[in-house]
Amino acid sequence: MPIKDGDLLWVVYDHKRKWLLRAKAGENFQTHLGIIKYDDIIGKEYGFKVVSNTNAFFWVFEPLPVDVILKMGRATQIIYPQDIGFILVQTDIGPGKKVVEAGTGSGSLTINLAYYVRPNGHIYSYDINEKSTKQAQKNLEKMNLAAFATLKAGDVCQAIEEKEVDVVMLDLATPWLAVENAWGALKESGSICCFSPTIEQVKKNVKILNIRGFVDIRTHEVLCQDYQVRENATRPITTMIGHTGFMTFARKALRTEKAIEEEIKSSEDRIDEVLKIGNIAHISYPQDLGFILVQTGIGPDKRVVEAHTGSGSLTKKFAYYVQSNGHIYSYDIDERNCQQVQKDLDVQNLATFVTLKVGDVCRTIEEKEVDVVVLDIPTPWMAVETAWGALKGSGSICCFSLTLEQVKENVEALKKTRGFADIRTHAVLCRDYQVSENETRPTTTMIGHTGFMTFARKVIKGEIASEEKINTTVGNEESPIFDEGEKDI
Repeated sequence: MPIKDGDLLWVVYDHKRKWLLRAKAGENFQTHLGIIKYDDIIGKEYGFKVVSNTNAFFWVFEPLPVDVILKMGRATQIIYPQDIGFILVQTDIGPGKKVVEAGTGSGSLTINLAYYVRPNGHIYSYDINEKSTKQAQKNLEKMNLAAFATLKAGDVCQAIEEKEVDVVMLDLATPWLAVENAWGALKESGSICCFSPTIEQVKKNVKILNIRGFVDIRTHEVLCQDYQVRENATRPITTMIGHTGFMTFARKALRTEKAIEEEIKSSEDRIDEVLKIGNIAHISYPQDLGFILVQTGIGPDKRVVEAHTGSGSLTKKFAYYVQSNGHIYSYDIDERNCQQVQKDLDVQNLATFVTLKVGDVCRTIEEKEVDVVVLDIPTPWMAVETAWGALKGSGSICCFSLTLEQVKENVEALKKTRGFADIRTHAVLCRDYQVSENETRPTTTMIGHTGFMTFARKVIKGEIASEEKINTTVGNEESPIFDEGEKDI
């Protein structure tokens, strides 16, 4: 669809210099790299290259919620993409869900929650600071998500008006003071999440959650390591965001303690069975799945090609997030996998949103103009060309790989097509915490490595000349840059 006057633009020069802009007919955008005329952008397709008056070129993409997080105007600190994705998956926030959030802040989390509860869900976001609420409203309107969120001036430590909600998300200095009201607002088996920067806050949260009767209480920290991928120089970058916050989750339950223990044990047994399957499919951990969702924008109304189907763990999760108007096309070369996953989809009432296909994406992908292609196969680089043909302009690709050798092959293939830009590789680690009165510490063991995720965006093929360098990292040995927010869009 051609870019229109007034549309939002995600303009990328390199890993450091990216802007969130609004197209304005007859006007210009000035940078130290030259002047960009909006008239040169309007009418073109997302994924094309615009050239400034100094001959510098910039890629123009359709913005995703994740693009807005670090560039949006803000009055408070934000929650980072790796944490947002983890919260989504751990609380099952998705289409149709009813969520209470506090505090609103600048709306980075509000925007993403509103994006994923569409079209029938709703976010009720509380904040005691009127300045934050005004900024958040502006940011919601920029992303056309204001219809799915109600911003409220109020203190959830005093009262929460909504009842029978699915999730309560507390991003407050004193979340433990709102636990009682959260209990009253939640439906049975609803989830609560308390986001806190310090261990002292976590301990207070856990203590009050236990007293109130919440169960399945667990605390995690998610770390995102960015990777530099270059010939003979592939390694983690030197600097990273070392700590963002701790997330404590719990569930509201009105059952007996024994029944709850039996349910948890049953859940653990099911996980053990999945792990015994072996190499039938990669196991998608919550931190990886959430990060993929946020980085690619997979959500309601999106069309996604996935390979391979395997045991269907990814397929079923993606299907949940694209309902009600989206669709998943899942490929596998083994027909038996498709047959088993079809049964699971039928049981979970998700079959309407999935088409299972026996085929090899390295040879062909039948679908066109899809929003995202996710490749969870041993040789994703062999499917990059067919993925480019399936994606719409500015669409996203994600290659999930276990080894750095695979990552290097992926990046080389993405560069070789001359049809992808904004190439970046990440690894996400999740650290679990044991929280008690006198012994709060990380658990002794943790999942040290799950996989590498390489993302890129489709651009018009042929516009990348062979001599042009394509960025393959978001870090590149430099400290993260915190933008002041876009100006006057």
